[in-house]
Amino acid sequence: MFDGHVSNQRSDTLEGRLVNSAVYQKSWLNDQDLMSRIYVYGIANFYSEFLNGTKVAVSGVCFTNKRETLWASLGLAVHTIGVFTCTQSMVKAL
Repeated sequence: MFDGHVSNQRSDTLEGRLVNSAVYQKSWLNDQDLMSRIYVYGIANFYSEFLNGTKVAVSGVCFTNKRETLWASLGLAVHTIGVFTCTQSMVKAL
């Protein structure tokens, strides 16, 4: 059995997040006179760590965990719809 002493020396973290998203939509009549649509979604997340992270000591050996100061994630989705019957009056409204 290991009888080590664990002490939390620092547990400071403050994470900020900035999100930016965009949506693009296009509609058209296909060859069967059905309304077709495509949606394209994009998202960008930007993260920032403002504090010093965490530090723990196990039997006198220090371990630290600190994230990068700035990092990002990206996402993209595409969705299509092509099942709407379209009349001439609907086309004029578009």
